[in-house]
Amino acid sequence: MKALDSEEKFAKYFTIERYFTPIEMEYRKSRVQNVGCDFDKVLAKVSDYRKRNMRHLFSSQGESFSFCLTKELNRRVEKINSFWKTIEYLLKSRYEKNLVVDTLISEAYSSSTIEGAYTTHKRTKELIKEKLSPQNKSEKMVVNNYYALKYSDEHIRKPIDKEFILKLHQIVTEGTLDEQKDEGKFRDDRVDILNSKQKVVFSPTGNIKKMHQMIDDLLNYVNDKDDWSEVIDCIYKAMMFHFVYAYIHPHFDGNGRTVRILFTHLLVKCGYDMFRYISLSEVIMERKTDYEKAFVTVERNRLSDGSYDLTYFFYYLTDIMLEGLDRLALRIKGYTAESRMLDVAKKRGIMLSATQKRIIKSVSRSDLPLDTKELSKRLKLSAQTIRKHANRLAEFGIVKRIKSGNRIYFQPNESIWS
Repeated sequence: MKALDSEEKFAKYFTIERYFTPIEMEYRKSRVQNVGCDFDKVLAKVSDYRKRNMRHLFSSQGESFSFCLTKELNRRVEKINSFWKTIEYLLKSRYEKNLVVDTLISEAYSSSTIEGAYTTHKRTKELIKEKLSPQNKSEKMVVNNYYALKYSDEHIRKPIDKEFILKLHQIVTEGTLDEQKDEGKFRDDRVDILNSKQKVVFSPTGNIKKMHQMIDDLLNYVNDKDDWSEVIDCIYKAMMFHFVYAYIHPHFDGNGRTVRILFTHLLVKCGYDMFRYISLSEVIMERKTDYEKAFVTVERNRLSDGSYDLTYFFYYLTDIMLEGLDRLALRIKGYTAESRMLDVAKKRGIMLSATQKRIIKSVSRSDLPLDTKELSKRLKLSAQTIRKHANRLAEFGIVKRIKSGNRIYFQPNESIWS
């Protein structure tokens, strides 16, 4: 009985809590056997669960894509859906303009950096807010990405068709490709996907007729409202689109930047408008290796019927989406805290200096208390200046001073508005 219980736990661990490849499960064989379990029985349970819960999503030109609707994936999607009920979501409209601008800047910077652009978030903000001319290819990439995101946001009701895609791609790639003729175009020849060591990791179809047919089938699928039933939440179909578009790889360059914009566009069209205020690429950038691994894992682990199992990619992407929602909640909380702190100062007739307003902004946007050294670094002001103004805010009761060892930390004084 004990062994049977352990076999159930291993099966759950292999395919619900995580979603291991056959090789990854084989690698843990000794661990299973060391506790007296039959490894083959564990694999049989895993196989049975996956077969019963496998859902077909899309087929085209002999290529088929499915995923395993595990309890864990359902839990994650339910958690994403529950964001609509949070206080942060209800408050988002108050700060919508700032949230959208911040997101567009972060997404432009992060998505371009994933694809090799070399610049900083600060420089990206300067380029966009001050409408400066890009000085190199990297700066051109981030500015292009910003305007492509704006185009997507302004045309959210537009169906995702070839015209829309090529316009996005043209904006994304303008002035950044080796061949100008490839801007806003689908590729007309073979292309290989290389890793950082210039090793081929994947070769998309070189059959251009097949490539176009797959794009047509994919676009017909995502634009067919009758097929977007609630039997399978449309978030799975949006994630499938992300993978399949990258799998087809229809452009010589700019595929990643284009598909990430299309993915967010599709999520918003599905009703997930909270993703207008999240830079998913910001999270992906921090886990870029895992992003690439998720694609490769799907491509190298087909199901017995030859179809691709997208579950590996879905586990990764739902992680990214949930992390993005957590960051959005913190941002909205920060905007709320800043607004309330400024309101309290106004009601009390306190005339705040520009430096004090900047300190309020910094402490309200941080999820942790900030000490003088960190505030000095963020605001590029001397520690003496920070200490003087932050202590004054504490005297006003607007921020709270916290002593820990030899350091003094500052955070919003939530008691003044509770």
